[in-house]
Amino acid sequence: EAGLSARGRVELSGALSEVKRRFGSNTLTLRFDGPDAWLDALAAHGAIEIESRSRGAAEVLLADETPARQVLEAALAAGADVAHFERHEPPLSVIYKLAVEEGGERRSTGA
Repeated sequence: EAGLSARGRVELSGALSEVKRRFGSNTLTLRFDGPDAWLDALAAHGAIEIESRSRGAAEVLLADETPARQVLEAALAAGADVAHFERHEPPLSVIYKLAVEEGGERRSTGA
């Protein structure tokens, strides 16, 4: 049983596997050699949100309508040599951030 809270409010609760499943498999982890400006271009167009980034590695969150292959195709088209490309559930830190943002929107809109 997991519970994530913010400002004294429980934002999410339930079995950890169920909490993670609610947020889907919208996170990509990539390792690559070569240029990485394609990440900035995808982020500027709203296709992804960059969660973490270092030389030759990135973890990105896909926007709702962005297919994972779009990220891979952008990397390859830019000349990056992709060594690792994995789609998975977001880490708990990202789930927490999304839950707090979603909870705040519900409270502010009265929904």
